[in-house]
Amino acid sequence: MSKTDEEYIKALQDAKIPILTLDYRWHQLFGHSRITPEIKGLEDDVNNLLKKQGKLNTEVKQVKSLKLKLMDEIVSMTDQIQETQNLAMEADIDGHKKLLDECNEKLSDIHDQGLDLPRALNQANLKLMLATMKICQERFQSNTHELNETDAWIKNIREELKKNIIKKQEKEVDNYGLYTYMHDFFGDTTLNLFDMSYNPGLHPPKKKSENNSEKK
Repeated sequence: MSKTDEEYIKALQDAKIPILTLDYRWHQLFGHSRITPEIKGLEDDVNNLLKKQGKLNTEVKQVKSLKLKLMDEIVSMTDQIQETQNLAMEADIDGHKKLLDECNEKLSDIHDQGLDLPRALNQANLKLMLATMKICQERFQSNTHELNETDAWIKNIREELKKNIIKKQEKEVDNYGLYTYMHDFFGDTTLNLFDMSYNPGLHPPKKKSENNSEKK
C-alpha cells in the first residue's frame, strides 16, 4: 500500500461512510458500463460479508425462537408431571434440556463468528470507498480537461463568428455600393446579363459601426 493510500484511509476513517453497495447514489456513479474489474471485486467482497451477516442474524432468530419454544414446553411438561405424577415425561424434559444446551452452544458459536464481522465489513467498505474515490478523481480531472478544451473551442468559434459577421457586413455594403452605382447607368436588364442581381428597393446594409451607434 502506498503512502498516499495510507493517508487517504486515515482521512476516510473519520468520515461516516454508508455501506456503499446499499447506497443508491454509489450505484449511480458507475452504472453497468463504467464499473471496473477492481470495483466489481471489492463490491463482491462487501456483499459477501453482508450476506454472511444476514445469515448469522437469521440463524440467531431461528435458534432463539427454538430455545423459547423448548423452554415453554419444559414448563408445560413440568406442570403435567406435578399434576399427573407421570415420571416418564422426565425423559422428555431431559431431551429438551439437552436441546437447550445445544441452542446455547449454537448461539455462542454464532456470536464468535460475528465478532470480527463488523470490522471486516468496515475494512472492505473502506477499500471500496478508496477505489471509488480514485476513479472519481480520474473522471473529475478528465472532465475538467475536456471542459477547458471545450471552453477554448467555444471562445475561438465566437471570435471567428464575430470576424465573419463583420466580413459579411462589409461585403454587403460593398455589393450595395457597386450595384447602385452601376444600376444608375445601365438598369436591371443590363446588370442581370452580368449576373449582378440585387434588389434596389432594399435599404443599404449597415456597417458594424452604425449598428453600435444605434445601440448607444
